[in-house]
Amino acid sequence: PWRRRTAGWFDVAAGTSGNAKAEPYTLDAERRTITLAEPSIRLDFGGYAKGYALDAAARLLSEYGVADALLHGGTSSIRTLGGGAEGEGSGEAGWPIALVDPASPEEAALPGVLLRLRSAGLSSSAVRHAGSAASSDVLNPHTGRAVEGEGACVVIAANALTAEAPASGLEAMGGGGTGAWRGEVPAAAGPG
Repeated sequence: PWRRRTAGWFDVAAGTSGNAKAEPYTLDAERRTITLAEPSIRLDFGGYAKGYALDAAARLLSEYGVADALLHGGTSSIRTLGGGAEGEGSGEAGWPIALVDPASPEEAALPGVLLRLRSAGLSSSAVRHAGSAASSDVLNPHTGRAVEGEGACVVIAANALTAEAPASGLEAMGGGGTGAWRGEVPAAAGPG
């Protein structure tokens, strides 16, 4: 569904022809098979992997009675359970999260601003350039090349998996097309 919802800007099918409307694969749930439309297509679930792993860890912690936890999956993915003890009594509920500036990782992107996450997921995606070389793993699914320009995108959703695809898709889409997507991330969504 994310491939269709982002007009092909998030796509697990690498090596597609660039036609956002053409389906790169078909799923047969009964036979539990995937048929690729072209032999050159490869499926890459990297855009979901950290979110899936963080949500799986959060479920496991919940099963063992852990009510408050902050799970950090590297520089781009977070999953929280509860609101953390730090916010209790201060009137500020939620785990405090500061965003770093992708161009200067030692500095806050929004100095003095903390996001407060309570039982939620966060994913960020950024493209920055050092000289003429792009330092991003975000690909333009229509061209297969690294996204050019500079920018960053942060998505907060009900869980980490749901935040992952839109963050990558919106970053690949660039600022010009993202306005229609702000605030439209559903409570839960699966790979696609």
